[in-house]
Amino acid sequence: MVTNSMGTNGESNMISQEQFYHQHEHPDSKSKERMWKAIRSQIRQPGASLLYIESKRSFIYGIAAALLLYFTSVGVYITIGQAIESGKPQEVRFNEAYQSAIQDFEKVLPQLTNGMFANEKERDYVRVRKEQLAKIDAAIMSFLSERGKGDVSPLAQSRLRNLYSMKLQVLQQLINQGEIEL
Repeated sequence: MVTNSMGTNGESNMISQEQFYHQHEHPDSKSKERMWKAIRSQIRQPGASLLYIESKRSFIYGIAAALLLYFTSVGVYITIGQAIESGKPQEVRFNEAYQSAIQDFEKVLPQLTNGMFANEKERDYVRVRKEQLAKIDAAIMSFLSERGKGDVSPLAQSRLRNLYSMKLQVLQQLINQGEIEL
């Protein structure tokens, strides 16, 4: 332990380098040069590459862990979604399939305008089909609001499937009659 205390006459009691080391224990100039050269080679120079990675192994382990976490998360998400989907009653899945098919048909069908048809008969035909679609949509909406989401009775499911089927038939008739080109 080095202390810096003053003696009785004002002299310092601190140990100096000359008192602690003997002259033959000091490194010579060649040893000092080698020592400092080794130290400088171990110290990273300022202005080195921005992409320099100090510990490549740690970096690779981090990337691997991130990828593993990502793929695990995606797998869990998909598995939970499939479990929820398969947990629904079959009647509900049928209704969703009909709704999906109707939405796909409606995406394919452009908005019908009265000005694109050559004669009055074609315009009347499309107007009647549009009215049918509107009435079927209204019937489906009123039926769904009356029965509630939890009713999966066979009679209610049959009635709902009939309404969906009628809507699909009207959409198919519009396509088959050639009024709408895909």
